[in-house]
Amino acid sequence: DNTEAAKWYIQAAEAGHLESQTAIAKMYKEGNGVPQDIAEAAMWYIKAAEQGNVDAQLNIGWMYQEGEGVAQDFAEALTWYQKAAGQGNVDAQLNLGLMYKHGLGISQDDAEAFRSFLQAAQQGHVDAQTEIAIMYKEGKGIPKNDSEAIKWFLQAAEQGNESAQLNLGIMYLEGISVEQNDVEAAKWLLEAAQKGNPTAQHRVGVMYVNGQGVEPDLAEATRWFRQAAEQGQGESQYSLGLRYLEGQSVAQDSAAGADQERRQDDRR
Repeated sequence: DNTEAAKWYIQAAEAGHLESQTAIAKMYKEGNGVPQDIAEAAMWYIKAAEQGNVDAQLNIGWMYQEGEGVAQDFAEALTWYQKAAGQGNVDAQLNLGLMYKHGLGISQDDAEAFRSFLQAAQQGHVDAQTEIAIMYKEGKGIPKNDSEAIKWFLQAAEQGNESAQLNLGIMYLEGISVEQNDVEAAKWLLEAAQKGNPTAQHRVGVMYVNGQGVEPDLAEATRWFRQAAEQGQGESQYSLGLRYLEGQSVAQDSAAGADQERRQDDRR
């Protein structure tokens, strides 16, 4: 009986019981056993956060960041993320890194962003691993190091991160700090393409046209170009237009081809 549970949580929370404060905050946030009340949820999260509860610190940090139940306040969000990150919370470490990366509530600082991302990445947080890899690749907050970028992209890609799979595929395709390998490139680009990434879908289409890492297959190329084109990927719209105009693995349709070329022109 969630309503009965909420009644007792409220009584315990009002008496200062930490776990009850966190529990009732969540119930108010979700409207579970009590009418949904985001402001009431924020109030209880603050009380629990002030007692040092790391989950409450993370949640109230997010609520201040997004302006949910409280007035949006990036500096206050940063404060709570710092407290939770200091207790080892990986989501808070990631969020803190993003605050430093984008200069929210504090001056933009790539070196501090890198430090926070690294703490979360070393605990296995896939999004933080991707952020670290990008910073190594671009030389932001840390000297450029493609070998380190590959290492972190691989860890994130193996956990299913779409951006990491895309980047890793491109690095194998272009031989950046790894031996050029079309098969590995195709493997990771296909993973990202299957998740709906339009850049990866276009790259896969090109690989099927050229037989790079996969058997040449114009029908399969057309399928990937179409998926990317339907998401607005300009190069794929142009490639798909050519397929129609030349009748390559599609029914020849000059009007459809011209339409795809117009879409490409509109993006130029």
